[in-house]
Amino acid sequence: RAKESGEKFVHGFIEKLSQADGNDSDLFAITKDLTEPYSPVGQDLDAIFRPWLHNQDYLSQNVEMKGGDIFQKKAASEKEFLMELSKIVSPSCEKSLVKMLSLTTYFVEIIECEQNDAKQRRALCNALSEKQTEKVCELGRWCWNQRFFNMEISPTLGKPLFDVIFENSNETDLAYYSGHDYTILALLASLGIKQYPENVLGYSSYLILLIDTTEKENGYLGFKPGISATYAQQPD
Repeated sequence: RAKESGEKFVHGFIEKLSQADGNDSDLFAITKDLTEPYSPVGQDLDAIFRPWLHNQDYLSQNVEMKGGDIFQKKAASEKEFLMELSKIVSPSCEKSLVKMLSLTTYFVEIIECEQNDAKQRRALCNALSEKQTEKVCELGRWCWNQRFFNMEISPTLGKPLFDVIFENSNETDLAYYSGHDYTILALLASLGIKQYPENVLGYSSYLILLIDTTEKENGYLGFKPGISATYAQQPD
């Protein structure tokens, strides 16, 4: 699924460039042959692109965090809304407010798919009011902040993919990688982003990475999530 969505994205990108002129036409010349996302040979792709399911330290810290005071206190403070939400989407979760809080990330993804893909049924969007939708998205972003930007282990999640990106940069001038929304969050956490950047992330998000190895031995990485850019040394 991730590979297919990436192929559709880059094909649309290339099609737009083919109609351009000036600098964009030059970019088209080097992108037109991109046919599929880069896949490192002989490596565990799932561990690289979905490290949150394979990094044992992260899994342990995540379980500990969800069972600890942070999620318990947040769920208690949002009890009224979470009870209301559970009656709409998952009555079985009514007795576990922490589980309902954790599920808001999944609901955010469904909402964004329904809002942006004309082929999607709008079941969840139709079931929630505008105010409820905004609250679900607020709580989902809070959960992502805890899981990807506030945990001690989080900055290491993107290292397997960054290793692949840097190694592949020696072989090609341009490559694209297709993963999941959490893949982007793992990369951002490894670059030192401190909180979920809601202004540039959402449905069909992407990162543009520029690797410059001329200045330092270990290289520099420029990244552009949507509109804002910054630079960082290669993550340890």
